[in-house]
Amino acid sequence: MLDLFTREQGRVSAVFKGGRKGTRARARPEPFLHYHLGLFGRGDLKSVASFEIDSQFGFERLHGARLFSGLYLNELLYHLLLPHVQQADVFQAYEDVLLALHKTTNFEAHLRNFELKLMDSLGYGLSFDRESDGLSPISAAKHYEFLAGLGFRPVSSAAADKQVLPIAGEVLQQVLRGEWSEPMVLKTLKHVNQQALQHMLKGKTLNSRDIFRKSKT
Repeated sequence: MLDLFTREQGRVSAVFKGGRKGTRARARPEPFLHYHLGLFGRGDLKSVASFEIDSQFGFERLHGARLFSGLYLNELLYHLLLPHVQQADVFQAYEDVLLALHKTTNFEAHLRNFELKLMDSLGYGLSFDRESDGLSPISAAKHYEFLAGLGFRPVSSAAADKQVLPIAGEVLQQVLRGEWSEPMVLKTLKHVNQQALQHMLKGKTLNSRDIFRKSKT
């Protein structure tokens, strides 16, 4: 049994029996690779008719932080995407981040971009140009707290007393402009995205995070 993420049909469940005779590749399916597949069947559960690896991804398995990042991506897709709904923007972002995982050690910006594309596609896009009231623009002179489901609210003295981690408005403006090269910008974006995604997951636990933490102890 396979759970596939396809360009045309979104998430698809399929049965793989090794491919029919005459297929060009009969290897066992591996995660985090790009395949050219032929599917058939009228119901929700498809069967794999043909199976071929896209050579630009290569054949190497992911290891270490790259492996855990791939597991994290797949868990998000599994928990948040409905079956048989095309998600072209998410597929492109997923393809980009998989290429980065296979070809470079500097892939964090690709992860953050994938998270933003996924949230936006599902109707939970984040607004980095407006405060939570939807009217006031983000000011570089202010500091903010992020509230999942609401947005960025200016930090008040009461919030500061509760030890809220403030986010500089200037950093939020850098995120909006795509200036992600500075570590603080990526750190902030990771913090915000994780809070927003946890809100969307509604209590579901991501095993990849727990496994990664345990692997470092």
